[in-house]
Amino acid sequence: MIPYPKLERTQFKALHNIKSSISRQSWEKTLLNQTPVTPQKTIIFHAGSKHHIELEANYTIGYVDFILARPESPASTLHITYFERYEDTPTKLPYLRSKSNRLDTSKQLIDPSDTYTFHGLLYSSSTLHYDSHEQTREIYTPFYTRTFRLLALHITICTSSSLTLHTIKITNTH
Repeated sequence: MIPYPKLERTQFKALHNIKSSISRQSWEKTLLNQTPVTPQKTIIFHAGSKHHIELEANYTIGYVDFILARPESPASTLHITYFERYEDTPTKLPYLRSKSNRLDTSKQLIDPSDTYTFHGLLYSSSTLHYDSHEQTREIYTPFYTRTFRLLALHITICTSSSLTLHTIKITNTH
């Protein structure tokens, strides 16, 4: 019989290539060095804004939970790219890929991605009750495990309401 995987919380250890009106310090306070004892910080993305950040963790095979306050309006998007390395531009996509220094942040990101569109309060009454706070929080968790060392987030906020990020949880399955 296949044993149930050992689930272990892990966290991000560095931030790279931030393109955002939000300061590096605010990102760090919210996403790095999270402990149950320290009060949780949040990041507020203002209506009509765009943000890009790359997050480094240890090599992970596991689940990622994006926990945000449920926005008033739908249509903000979160685009996530999961990757194991930064790469040189391939000579022929997708097969001839070059992987020299895996953490050279001046290189390119080429790997699978997900896009999530926030539903907002419009759908809060029809939630599936997976979480006791669904009326006030919107949580995106991909259905399957992901393999990554780095995550790139591109967040686009709709023009009619802001969005608040509470945290991003990583659960390693090994």
